[in-house]
Amino acid sequence: MLPVTSARLTPSEWLRVALVAALGGVVLALPFQLTLGEAVLDRAVAAEHGSAHGAGVAELFSRTEQRGGLVTGQLLIGLGVAFVLAGAAFLLAGARGAPDAVWVRVSGGAVWAVAIVPAVLMPPLPPGVESELALGTRQALYLAAIALGVVTYAFAATLLATRGRGWREVAAASLLVALGLIAAAMLFPDQGVSDALAAAELEEFRLVSLVGQLLFWGGIAIAGFLVLRPARIGRVV
Repeated sequence: MLPVTSARLTPSEWLRVALVAALGGVVLALPFQLTLGEAVLDRAVAAEHGSAHGAGVAELFSRTEQRGGLVTGQLLIGLGVAFVLAGAAFLLAGARGAPDAVWVRVSGGAVWAVAIVPAVLMPPLPPGVESELALGTRQALYLAAIALGVVTYAFAATLLATRGRGWREVAAASLLVALGLIAAAMLFPDQGVSDALAAAELEEFRLVSLVGQLLFWGGIAIAGFLVLRPARIGRVV
């Protein structure tokens, strides 16, 4: 059971909660990304430099500088995400919405729409691995994957809100969402990746990328939920 509170948060209070939650997501994800994630990326970069495509190409930034950019970029992304989630939570809270429950729904939707669905439909490519699809096409498909994630999550949430949250309703909503994702996977074009990287290394890169995303978004969900526990509301917001 989610802790329930009748507190009604203002937009600025939601923003403060979201900022703390985003910082929690960054703190949880960065150690993984800077260790295991960067180790996998180093191998991909080495493979790129060893290929005919990457031979003789000088790096604009060293790997150390790129790691610094990763930290800075993750913090900036967290800041932007905080504004988006705070706005969504305020709009969805309603007059009697329990803040902790609202946060779980909003951040859970972000985990599904931004982390899971794109990883299934448009998994990332490491350096040196080219795709037959144009960059603009891949970007459009990535945004379409996020939009599909938002629509399917909203559909499932609406279904549960109107028909109840028993195990049958939850199972039915989950099945419909899964079928929608499978249908989309069949319709999305194959990226047609090159063989510059071994298949096992490509899958390792994609797995590490997904874990990093789940840590970031999952950390945001958990941190926000903990901040919004009834015993903490008065002290934090």
